Amino acid sequence: MLHHLITNNQKDIAAEAEDVVVMFDFNKMNKIQIPDELRKSIEKVESK
Repeated sequence: MLHHLITNNQKDIAAEAEDVVVMFDFNKMNKIQIPDELRKSIEKVESK
């Protein structure tokens, strides 16, 4: 899950959101598991 904040010019929080990353196979029309390498990359970005 990705979490981010949007602030205004005074550094007050104007919006806060959490996103869920899902991979989807459009040929089979269902979600698929995120490969471990991609999951690790996402986790690395989330920890910043």
